[in-house]
Amino acid sequence: MKFPAMLCSRVMRRVACSLAIACFSLAGFASAADGNPEGSEEGASSPKKKGADAPFVHVTDPSTDAAGSVSVGYGVGNASAGAAERPIPVAPTAGIVHTATASYGITGHFAPFVSMLFRPGTTDVERAATAQFGLKAQLTDPAGPFRLTVIGTAFRELDHALGGSLRIAASYDIGKLRLASNLHGERVFATGRDGLDVMVLAGASYQVIPMLRLGAEYVGQDLEEIGESAAEGGAKHYAGPTAALDLGGPSGRVQLTFGPTFALTKTNNASVLARAALSVAF
Repeated sequence: MKFPAMLCSRVMRRVACSLAIACFSLAGFASAADGNPEGSEEGASSPKKKGADAPFVHVTDPSTDAAGSVSVGYGVGNASAGAAERPIPVAPTAGIVHTATASYGITGHFAPFVSMLFRPGTTDVERAATAQFGLKAQLTDPAGPFRLTVIGTAFRELDHALGGSLRIAASYDIGKLRLASNLHGERVFATGRDGLDVMVLAGASYQVIPMLRLGAEYVGQDLEEIGESAAEGGAKHYAGPTAALDLGGPSGRVQLTFGPTFALTKTNNASVLARAALSVAF
């Protein structure tokens, strides 16, 4: 019985290492740009806008709210029949889930946030609501081309199980192109759940015109279940296109992001999912 456990531990370590390399490899671009003033100038951000950037549907952008600014948002996407809240439903999809968020920029580097989630339904089992709160801490220059942010979250799932997560988000701007990646780990304190849930997300977004970005993103979810019994439906791999509209100026900002995602491997879940989000900063 020890051998499968040891094998599982090795697989999880290798997965975690691979994801960490993917997330932090963007730092290499930043180091290379240090010796190229022209590239750095092109990659540098414009003066700080209110509200964090939202060029992706699932990937978390590492930018933060400007000091003193408030952001509120609404998102809607496919819901899971299970309790866990993930980018990809962990159980067969069942209706939709609504998400309302609010955040405040204490400084240009720190922004606490709170989210409320609601899954409508015709029965008490299907209908559920929950909340989560956390802090987004940007470790790099908000105006620089390379950004690195740590996001800690405490949450309660739709079945009332408590948990916590830590996400490392990184991005690098090359002219109008933004490359981003997330490494996400979370622990749910409930019987029958994985000891650690691991996700990796990656995306690329290109600014076609000042108000429009087009791109694509990938979600690798529950990667700790590769090659072992699946407590949450097994590893999932999805990818799809993303479109983002950015409206407003220094006094306010409205962003709309939307896009479908498609299953890359055989799954007992829906093969096509969709999500849209609206955020307003002032």
